[in-house]
Amino acid sequence: MQALDFIYRRKSIRKFKPDPIPNHQIEAILKAAIYAPSGSNAQNYHFVVVKSQKLIQAMTQAIIAQNEIYCTYTEDEGLRTKFKGSLYYQTLFKDAPVVILAYASPYSPGALQLLKEKPGTSEEIRRLLWHSPGIQNLGAAFENLLLAAAALGLGTCWMTAPLFAEDAISDAISFHSEGFRLVCMTPLGIPSEDNNPQPLRRPLEETVTFLE
Repeated sequence: MQALDFIYRRKSIRKFKPDPIPNHQIEAILKAAIYAPSGSNAQNYHFVVVKSQKLIQAMTQAIIAQNEIYCTYTEDEGLRTKFKGSLYYQTLFKDAPVVILAYASPYSPGALQLLKEKPGTSEEIRRLLWHSPGIQNLGAAFENLLLAAAALGLGTCWMTAPLFAEDAISDAISFHSEGFRLVCMTPLGIPSEDNNPQPLRRPLEETVTFLE
């Protein structure tokens, strides 16, 4: 369907041209993000746009340092080699002109307080919180952001690999907001190559059940 082509154009971009991205495009993308639905219209998210190359490199170095620390936690050389090898995916934003970090604050399901009043409900509470509606709110906004970027011909890559270093990343950019934690991030820029293959998707018959 041609009207939905902007969705099918979105794919993970990992290499970018150095060209700056105008603020009006960044703002348009972020406006699309905040128009996503959220439970009780909580909008429990906050986006940090990093355009400073100095700060982008500071985040990169913070992740590298944290990677090295994590590698001291094991004597298993195979595990260390594997985690060190993942540095590319943890820092692939480093050459992008813009990096957008997405933070989220807690959001309590409506039934949570009621469930807490019932004795012996720890397992029920665990099951209720498993759905993570607050993270779902941020996920919906972030997907809008990625799709809007694709519609404007810009590249993004949904990143969670760096989250083991979330505190170090926030320290590197001096951003801290009470109750908010870093959930995901993306580089943003003009793709430097257009030959990234679109990953295969499972067919609808494997992922959808129709009840008629």
